[in-house]
Amino acid sequence: VIDNIGPRYAGSKEEALAAEDLNSRLSEFSDDIMNDKFEVFPDLYPQGLIKIAVIMAIFSSLFFTMTSPINLIAPLGYTLGLIVFFSSLFLMKEWFAFPFKKAKSTNVVGKIKPRINNESINGKKKIIIAGHLDSANEMNIVKLGDLIGTVSIIGAVWIVISIILAILKSILVWLAPSIVLGQWFIFQFSYIDLIWVITACAGIPLLLYLEYAYTGDEVVPGANDNLISIGIALALGKYFSQEENRLHNVELWVGGFGSEECGERGSCAFVKEYGPKGELDNALAVIPESCGAGSNLAILTRERMHLAHHNIELCNKVFEGYKKYKEEYGDGALPCKVCELPYSASDAGRFSLKGYKATTILGYMGKLMKPINWHQTNDSYESLEMKTINAVIEIYKNFIRIVEKELEE
Repeated sequence: VIDNIGPRYAGSKEEALAAEDLNSRLSEFSDDIMNDKFEVFPDLYPQGLIKIAVIMAIFSSLFFTMTSPINLIAPLGYTLGLIVFFSSLFLMKEWFAFPFKKAKSTNVVGKIKPRINNESINGKKKIIIAGHLDSANEMNIVKLGDLIGTVSIIGAVWIVISIILAILKSILVWLAPSIVLGQWFIFQFSYIDLIWVITACAGIPLLLYLEYAYTGDEVVPGANDNLISIGIALALGKYFSQEENRLHNVELWVGGFGSEECGERGSCAFVKEYGPKGELDNALAVIPESCGAGSNLAILTRERMHLAHHNIELCNKVFEGYKKYKEEYGDGALPCKVCELPYSASDAGRFSLKGYKATTILGYMGKLMKPINWHQTNDSYESLEMKTINAVIEIYKNFIRIVEKELEE
């Protein structure tokens, strides 16, 4: 896909070609294939919302040193900027998507049904394994390493401080006019303005840096994030479609979601499509994320950024699959832990937020548990590590067999 199609921005023709390629591969062994198109605002998340929030904050700053009540435009603008930022980034709302163009994206998922006496039947349980088709814009902020979160929080804190100072100025100018140092036309400079200007000398450049850091013009190859996970899903689907490995109780849904990089829109559309139909009631969504490299694996219980809490029972069952892998490979096994994700998010969150059982298997590095070569132009197949890929496949195979055995009993 990387050689023949290239990078795949959400909603682009390249992503559509990757979806066609996936459909072709799934048709080799699937009993049925789901192709679902949906609309997306590819430029909203994260770069669009960051630009809106930063522009609103800087525009609002122009009113800070004006007389009351004109200066109250500043805290109102700051507050609206924070609403844009938090509602779009953390709650994944599309309230402020109207300035951005729409595009079409696609989810492609194949079904491998269980068989009894060579006859396909509906599974007692479904296990959903899907990567994502799109790849991200390069983000300059990844160069900060584990300081990503800290720098972003400092920017938000400065805006909150500016809101407080603006309101405080309006109150104190009325209660204690002596704090005013001078006034010209609609501009009024007080001790509060002096404090704000000092903080703004750091705050405004920091916001401009964040706008630059969270955006990028070059779309990355996206091998580890997250084509490899589609490869893992295909490998598992093909393996369990073979008659000697065919399951009798578990139905596998394997494939890829579109438009993950702009706020997990593909998995959101998938849950909206199949959740109300009852198709996900007996499903276990175990999403592989960036499982092509890294010396550490994690099974996620929570994704803080999008407020998603995953099913603990499912997490522990996947970890049982890891323990079987560990028993077989001994000291050569990769370490794995069951834990929260402190930064970023995955497609599993969209399932958990709607009450369905889900978790993610993640390959990572560092305190913030970022994938290898995350959102960087060197995220190509040359950097993939077969030891990590094989470990994840073995964990999945063990987990699937555990669920199959439980259903037999």
